Amino acid sequence: YRGAAPFSEPETAALRDFLTAHLNVRAYVDLHSYGFMILWPWGHTPELSENNITFDLLGTGMAERIVEVRGTGYPYRGPVYTTIYPVNGGSLDYSYGELGLWSITFEIGYYFYMPTYEIIPTSEEMFQSLAFLSEWVFDCNGNGVADADEIAHGESDDCNGNLTPDECEQQPDFDTDGIVDICDADID
Repeated sequence: YRGAAPFSEPETAALRDFLTAHLNVRAYVDLHSYGFMILWPWGHTPELSENNITFDLLGTGMAERIVEVRGTGYPYRGPVYTTIYPVNGGSLDYSYGELGLWSITFEIGYYFYMPTYEIIPTSEEMFQSLAFLSEWVFDCNGNGVADADEIAHGESDDCNGNLTPDECEQQPDFDTDGIVDICDADID
């Protein structure tokens, strides 16, 4: 229940208070059921967020991790509004729009309740997917922009595709040209 006004309900107020008190939080995740979907902002408008391309890359990577665990994935991905239906007053839009967090909703399974035999496989797939998210939001150079977002927008190179900007690689750059040797065509 969204309440009579923003944060009028104790649960939503507690969530807001927690997120605003922990400024080191970089991502927000909701787990819902049901539908095998990975969703991102916006829920309140059909307009795409300014980071929609990056969210699409993020959602695809998270879904690929699920496939690695289960053999099947979450085939439906996209903004809440256009992927399922409009959502008014959602925490996903708040956490992204007001706090700048990478905000994702998982619609897990097709179950109205989680059968016991699905709890462990669902936990394993969520763990791998969330591990990908944690790699994604990492900020190796401390500039306030997630490494993967820098790479997706062409602000940093990632010559070996490991979601780490080349300038943050721990690999050698013997010719000191700013390109790690594993990616440097000039190294013999």
